[in-house]
Amino acid sequence: MTEPVTQIQDHERRLGRLEGIAEQLTEQGRQFNAVIAELRRETNARFESMERAIAELRRETNARFDSLTRWLVGMQVASLLAVGGLLVSILLKLN
Repeated sequence: MTEPVTQIQDHERRLGRLEGIAEQLTEQGRQFNAVIAELRRETNARFESMERAIAELRRETNARFDSLTRWLVGMQVASLLAVGGLLVSILLKLN
């Protein structure tokens, strides 16, 4: 025959179950922290990649803007020289 479960044995059994549950929760917490750490690493890597892409885009945009600025200044100078040459030739014909 089995002995009746005493109150102490019942408490020990319950305490053992609680300790097992606590260990499971601790392990799940560790796994959760590992997942969060991996997500942070991935997110940081993506942000760094985006920052590099934005910096490259800015460099390209600045280079294009510089090129367009040179063209515009060159065309304005050429136009000024053409108008100046035309005025000089008109003045020389009048004299």
